[in-house]
Parts: sequence; C-alpha cells; structure tokens
Amino acid sequence: MTVLIIDVASIDEIKADVVRRVKSGVEAKEDFYTFLTYEDLHRALTPKRIAILDAMKGRGPLSMREVARLVGRDFKGVHTDLNAMRLIGLIDSAPEGGVILAYDELHIDITLSAKAA
Repeated sequence: MTVLIIDVASIDEIKADVVRRVKSGVEAKEDFYTFLTYEDLHRALTPKRIAILDAMKGRGPLSMREVARLVGRDFKGVHTDLNAMRLIGLIDSAPEGGVILAYDELHIDITLSAKAA
C-alpha cells in the first residue's frame, strides 16, 4: 500500500527530519508532502480538493471527466482544481492522458502547539 502523509513543518523541521531518516538507514514506508504554513495547506487543500483526492486514491489513471463524475461536480470546477493540484505536485498527469494520484491512502497531519515565548 502506498501512503502519502501531508503535513505542515518549517524548513528547519524538514531538514532535521531528513537528517534523522538518512541516519536511521531505514527506508520510509510512506511519502511526504509538506506545506510550510497551515495557511498554505488550507489554500491548496480546500474541502472540494480533498474530496477529489479521496475519490482518486487507489484508482489509477482517470480522465478529468471521470473525476468530475466521481465527486458529482461540474467539469470546469474539477478541471481547475485538478490543474491547481497538478501544478503543486499533489497529482500527476497520466502517461496515457488524464490524471493520477499514485497513492492508496492519504493522511493529513496537522499539529498545533504553543510557541516558545
């Protein structure tokens, strides 16, 4: 099963995580897509876009019209959302046409904590 973890982290946190993973020598069982701020995540992953990702996971290549049917929306709006997610690398163009989400499972991990004074 392929898993994508979507999270929010600072550049320093990302660097530290990469160093930790490399030093451990253990191959990651999941991929990560990290936003630098919660606002960036919120702008990129609207509820409608999350519904698209949910409908696409584990299905292989789909035409944009198929995605629109899966989520019960008009083609134009889905086309706009798919292109936005393709531009930031959350989904890919399928070699035979259409789009693909190369994951069977998605986790959105948001941690809210107090900042040091």
